[in-house]
Formats: sequence, C-alpha cells, structure tokens
Amino acid sequence: MSANPAGGVSLGARRNDPIAPVCSSWECELQAALASPEVLSLVAFVGLFALLATVQFTAARQACEEERRRVHEEIDAFDEFADVLAAIEPSAAVGIRSLETADTVALAGGGRLTRDARLDRILEGYRETVMAVPHYEEDYGDTLTESIAAELGCETAIAVQRQEELSPALRGTLLRQAHAARAARSSYLDLVDAEIEALSSFSARGQTLEERRRNLSVHVDETAPHNRFDAAVDARARFHELETDCEEAVAERQRQIEHQRSPEVDRPQAIQELLYSGLPETNYPVLSWFADLAHRVRDDRRRMERMAARFG
Repeated sequence: MSANPAGGVSLGARRNDPIAPVCSSWECELQAALASPEVLSLVAFVGLFALLATVQFTAARQACEEERRRVHEEIDAFDEFADVLAAIEPSAAVGIRSLETADTVALAGGGRLTRDARLDRILEGYRETVMAVPHYEEDYGDTLTESIAAELGCETAIAVQRQEELSPALRGTLLRQAHAARAARSSYLDLVDAEIEALSSFSARGQTLEERRRNLSVHVDETAPHNRFDAAVDARARFHELETDCEEAVAERQRQIEHQRSPEVDRPQAIQELLYSGLPETNYPVLSWFADLAHRVRDDRRRMERMAARFG
C-alpha cells in the first residue's frame, strides 16, 4: 500500500503477487493432506468438495491474516517516523542555522552549499522506519526517493532532498503526510478485518449449503426403486431452492465487494486483487466457490429430472 505522487493515498502500488501464497498452490497442500489415512476417512465422510472448500477458505483467510500483519507493521513504522520528525526542531526562520545543524556539501560546479544536517537525519529516519519493515523489498522495492514520493508526495520528496534547511513549513508537511499515510493504512486495516469476518461467515454458509446438497443427493440414491420417482420430484424442487440460495449468496457477495470502499481505495475490486493475488486461479475465492457449488447443484437437479423421467 502506498500513496500517489500527488500525496493522496491509494492502494495497489505494490509489486505483483505481494503476498506469497502459503503454498505454491492449494492443490499441493491438498495432495499432501490426502496421504493421511485420517484425511481419507474425512473425505469419505464429508465429501471431497467440502474438503476443497475448507482448503480454499483457509488459504484465503491466511492471505488476509498475512496482509493484516504487514499493514500493522507499516502503521507502526509510520508512527515511529512521525516520532522522529517530532523530535527534530525546525529552524526558527529561513536562512538562520547554527553550525551544529549544518553540513557543507560540494556542488557540481565546484562551489559549496551548506545543507541542514536535520534533513539528512529525517532521510535516515525514514530508511530506518518505513523502509525497514521486513516485507519492504518484497512488496515495494522502491529507492528512498521513490518511496518518499509515493508515500509523502513528489513535492515533499524534492523538498526534503534539495532544500538547504528544515523549515517549519517543511516539517509540518512531512508530519501531515506521515499521519495521512498512517491513517490510510488504518482505514485499509478496517477493510481487511471486515474481509476476514466475511470469509468466516461465507465459509459457514457454504458448508451448510454443501451439506444440504450432499444429504439430499444421498437420500434419493438410497430410496427404494418403487419410491424413486416421488423422491426425485421432491429433490428436484429442493435442488432448485438450493440453486436459488447459491445465487443469493453470490449476489450478496458481489454487493459486499462493491461496498469495500474508502477514500484511499480507487476501486472496490482493488481490495480483492490486493488480498488474493497470491492465491491460485482466482482473486475472488468466495465468488468462485459459490459459483462452483451452484454448478454442482444444477447438475444434481438435472440428474433428478432424468431420474424422475426414468421412474415415472
């Protein structure tokens, strides 16, 4: 997460695949798990599709938890950088400096320019806080200038590196931009927390629907042949209800995604892409899973229609 060059904070400036998946793919985790006799027994009991759902939702939740941890680290880093700024007093007036706060640097033309050492302490403080989070290179990889421009604004980046001294106005700008970057991450963190709650809710909802689908299918298959027609007709209606339930879950999730907004997020879909770009196959794991379930329910309903025609 970073800011745009004008200083307004936005999401989506990280490198591609910001969060490394927990495994290279969730299929490899599943293959390893299936080697266990206990898991094989579980598959026989709850069904492979239900186990796949558990793995997918778990991977999505782990991605959110990892993002949450990283955002917390960035919030702490900007708090520390703000402390660095607050501890450095600016010049009382432009052009008045003590020798203790000035360094002399060479100009390209051979002249000399006295530069305020406090500006260099600010740059070093930025390196030791914002750029020191463990995931910085993986997620951003920006140079010092690029990072300051992205997080605090291009004009601020130019000023802190080219001005001769730390004026009150410049320090005030730095503090405001640092607080804005911190506030943007706090707002984004609220969205991540809400997403984690949504994953838990939709996971439980999906497991309930899958259990209903599986139990209904097993019930019809175990019905005596002379009662199979009535059972298939009844099951067809129930599968139609299940299909409607799946469609309602998809519609609710789509509305939820559309409302994943804050002033710092340029578009709702960016949240899904930022959170789940490290997952295989899709950036929309909840929508994908319910779409797959709806497809299975439709197949079951059509099977009931064929069965009713055969036994009718």
